[in-house]
Amino acid sequence: MRAVGMAPVLANLGHAVTVVAEDHPDNRKLLGTLPNVECQYVSRSSTRGDIRSKAALIEGRGFDVIHSCGLDPRTFVPRQTRRGAFWIVDHVERLSALSSMPWHKRAFWRWAERQALFTADGTIAASRYLEFLFRARLLEKGAHRPLLWLPYAVPSAFVTEIRERQARRPKQAKKTILFAGGFYRAYGVYDIVAALSQLASHEIPWTFLFLGKGPEKQGLIDAVRDAGLSDRVTFAGYLPMPDYIRTLAEADVLISPMHDTEADWARCPSKLYYYLATRRPIVTAAIGENVEVLGDTGHYYRQGSPQSLAAALAGAMQAGECDDFESHAVPPEEHTWERRCDRYMKWIDKSLT
Repeated sequence: MRAVGMAPVLANLGHAVTVVAEDHPDNRKLLGTLPNVECQYVSRSSTRGDIRSKAALIEGRGFDVIHSCGLDPRTFVPRQTRRGAFWIVDHVERLSALSSMPWHKRAFWRWAERQALFTADGTIAASRYLEFLFRARLLEKGAHRPLLWLPYAVPSAFVTEIRERQARRPKQAKKTILFAGGFYRAYGVYDIVAALSQLASHEIPWTFLFLGKGPEKQGLIDAVRDAGLSDRVTFAGYLPMPDYIRTLAEADVLISPMHDTEADWARCPSKLYYYLATRRPIVTAAIGENVEVLGDTGHYYRQGSPQSLAAALAGAMQAGECDDFESHAVPPEEHTWERRCDRYMKWIDKSLT
C-alpha cells in the first residue's frame, strides 16, 4: 500500500526510487505499472534467506534511505548492509495487540516493536495511537529518535476522478449505502444487517452494497434473506479499481466499522481515505484513526449496538440531503500521497541534518 502510493510520487519529484518485493505474479502485475520506478524481486525463502537476498540487492547501490514497509523480520536490514543509509521502519499495525494470536507470538512482537524503535534510524507510525505509544517509550528511556505520524492516503488523480464522476451523476432519490471490506463477525457485519432491518421503513428509500469477501459471506446472505432485505442488499465481491471508483462515486453514505480494541486503535484503515474522496457522510465508531481524521464530521455509533448504528445511518442519509454538506466534509486533498510525500521528505531532510 505505502510503496505503491509513494514510489511514483517520489520518482516524479526527481528521486531515484527502487522497490524490492517478493517475486509473486500479483506483485509483478501491481508494481509493473509504476512509472519511473525500478522494481527488484526476491524469491521467498527462509527469514534468514530473505534477509541475505535483499542485502545482496542493497549492498553497493549507495542508497541514501532504506524504507522497510511493515515490521517483519524479513524486512530487517543489518547495519553492515545499510552502509550509512537512513533506515526507516514503518509500523502499520500492532501485531502484539491481536488477541487471537498465541501469547508467545504476541510476546515476540512486543519485543520486536521495542527493538525496532531503538534500532532503526527513523520510525513511521501509520496511526496516532502508535505515534503516542512510541513517543511515550522514547521519553521513558530518555531517547531522542526521529518519529513521524504518516497515515495512508490516495492518489490525487483518484480524488479528481471521483469528483468528475459525481458531477456527471444526477441526484438520486434512493440513497446508496456502501460497505467495503472483509466479511468477518468481529467486524460487526451482522450488526449492519440488524441495523438495516430497523431502517426498512425509513422515510428516505435506500439500497445497501457489500463490497468484499470473507468467511461470513454466506452467513450474511442468509441473514439478509431472513430479514427480508434481499431486494435491497447486494453483494458485489471485490471490484477492479475502475469499477471501485465508479461504485464509490455513486455512493451516498459509507460505513467503516471500528471496534474498541487496541488492535483497531493502532491500525490505519486504508478504506477511510478512499471514502474521504467522495465527500459523502461516513458512519463509523469514534475509535482510532477514523475519529482522528473525521473529527466532528463523522457520524458515530456505539459499537455493538444495531440501534445506535441504525440511528447513525439515518442521520447520515439526512445530512447528505443538505446542499452545504460537502463544505463541511474533510477536504480529501489533504490526504493524498502527494501531501504525504511532501511531509515525508521534509521529515527525512530534518532527520539527516
